[in-house]
Amino acid sequence: MLVRLAFDAIGTKWSISLEGNPDQAQDLAKIVADLISEFDHNYSRFRPDSWLSKASKNPGSHKAPADFAKLFE
Repeated sequence: MLVRLAFDAIGTKWSISLEGNPDQAQDLAKIVADLISEFDHNYSRFRPDSWLSKASKNPGSHKAPADFAKLFE
């Protein structure tokens, strides 16, 4: 089975195709969509409600998302 995901995130259009067992492809599609949604919510410079946008507009201390240290490395 082929599962296609198409969505906007981080200021661009995404298109991902997954092929395999229907249940596994659907599960993987959900995982991918959730991860990208979380990343977009945290790091998009195009979203005024993202952590990155809020931190850049308000100097000072900000609690970083859990994956920030790994990404910064």
